[in-house]
Amino acid sequence: MAKDNDIEQQSVEMDGEAPPKKNRSKLVAIGAVLGVMALEAVIIFVLVKTFVVPKPSAAEASMSGSLDPQAGQKAPEPVEIEVVKFRAQNDRSQRVQVYDMTIFVIVQSDKQEEFTGLLDKRRETIRDRFTRIVRASDPARFQESDLATLRAQFKNEMNQVLGKPDLVQEVLIPTIFSFGE
Repeated sequence: MAKDNDIEQQSVEMDGEAPPKKNRSKLVAIGAVLGVMALEAVIIFVLVKTFVVPKPSAAEASMSGSLDPQAGQKAPEPVEIEVVKFRAQNDRSQRVQVYDMTIFVIVQSDKQEEFTGLLDKRRETIRDRFTRIVRASDPARFQESDLATLRAQFKNEMNQVLGKPDLVQEVLIPTIFSFGE
């Protein structure tokens, strides 16, 4: 070993420069870091390709045997139909109130004839049921901003009287006047 040190010192004296030990250790450290980063990049690429990216599936074309005759037709539009106008008393509060109401319903245009036929046969029964509902209702139901409770009760009675639960889509109460006695 002593001979090696003497040889290095002689080469230093001849060349006038020291051997590049520090530069070499920096290069080794940088090379190790770059190697680890390259290895991580390869591992991440493989993991993403195998677990995240879906595999392409084969496209298949199928032919249906027939055309749908209903596909090209327009959907039936809703139609508003006046059902009844009536006055009914409500004495459930401390004062007797008389309510003057107009009731409309919304039905599909393709069911309009069926509804009007049933309505002509049962109009007075419907008026009686609606009057009963108004007489028996709590006065707070008339204070609701959208009258949702009355609408639901009227729709339920319409469905029972007409015997067709899917005929009436919605009940409308466009006018309601209250008179106190």
